[in-house]
Amino acid sequence: NGFIALIIFGISIFLLTKNISLSKNIKEKIFPNTMAFMELQNNVNQVRLFLTNVSANRGSEGFASGIKQAETHFNNANEITDKLLETNKNNPEIHDNLKKIKSNLNNFFTVGKKMVNDYINKGTGAGNVAMYDFEVSVEKLFMPLLFSVDECKNQLEENIEEINTRTEFMQIFFVNASVIIMALSIIIAIVIANRIVKPLKNLLLRLDDISHGEGDLTARLEIQTKDELFEIAKSFNNFIQKIQSVIQDIRKLANQLAESSEELSTTSMGFSENTQNQAASVQEITATVEEISGGMENIADNTVTQFT
Repeated sequence: NGFIALIIFGISIFLLTKNISLSKNIKEKIFPNTMAFMELQNNVNQVRLFLTNVSANRGSEGFASGIKQAETHFNNANEITDKLLETNKNNPEIHDNLKKIKSNLNNFFTVGKKMVNDYINKGTGAGNVAMYDFEVSVEKLFMPLLFSVDECKNQLEENIEEINTRTEFMQIFFVNASVIIMALSIIIAIVIANRIVKPLKNLLLRLDDISHGEGDLTARLEIQTKDELFEIAKSFNNFIQKIQSVIQDIRKLANQLAESSEELSTTSMGFSENTQNQAASVQEITATVEEISGGMENIADNTVTQFT
């Protein structure tokens, strides 16, 4: 159970690390890149807008400052491009596009200023010709720019989708892992319970057997594990061993007592016979004494008779 939990923890750390890495990549690279390209695109649009408006109004009052504003946005676009070149130097595809953007941006602004000058100084015909060249430069600039913007958006979407996919996988993984862990926990709990309950039941049966006087004192509890139940079984077996030894000693003493009783009985019978024999001898001696006494009385009587 602990090993499975360790595996799940390891997989979780791996997935979380991947998500953190993707989030960090989005936060530090892709999102800033995307915002920078969008800002670059906005500045290019502003340059285009101001140059077009100044050209359309022939530099009339209110639009004279349009060139300066266009130049400000152009400088901003140049700065953003330089930063993007630095941050994307390890991304060959985007870096190559940025080089094209840098070159096309300078050409775009040069052609745009020429268009404004032609409209103001040379008239509509020359301005229209310059506008055609300007639109061509706009198209050359926007192709790599839009490609880079789309590339950054795609990277952002792919990373977000990958994070969502990993997050969904983690959710499903954790649900399944939880179910597996619960099932294994139940199985392990049942196995452990059986390993605990079975020896206890055996111990109870042995105690019950002994309490009813039918115990087999040669039987012993057997437990394979080295735990508290093993210690209980060991103490119980030692207790039964001592009882068995005591009963064996009592049995030996009983046998010895029986043998001594039998010997005593035999001795008593021999002593009784001797006593009876001695009693018979005493009777015989008594009878003899009485006969002698009777004979002496007769002699005494005869003697008295003679002297009288």
